[in-house]
Amino acid sequence: MHGASPYALTETPHHEAALDESAVADAADANGEEDFGLVFDTAFEDKVYEIAESRTEFLRMFSDNDGFREEFVRKARGRAYRRLRRDAA
Repeated sequence: MHGASPYALTETPHHEAALDESAVADAADANGEEDFGLVFDTAFEDKVYEIAESRTEFLRMFSDNDGFREEFVRKARGRAYRRLRRDAA
């Protein structure tokens, strides 16, 4: 994120996840942008925290569990190799 605009964060999985909530869609249909924000802002913030927590858990597992880390790296290596070989063909 170094040097990136903070506004780039608005087009993220957090943004998309918040849009998937039916209450958010209903609020957009029934309100102007200011009142819509009362529903969207809370849903968006909840998604940001949810994703941050899951990434923290992943980082903990990756750092503390050798078996998990080795398996994760092995699978990533396999995917990268197959993709690069396919792209080169």
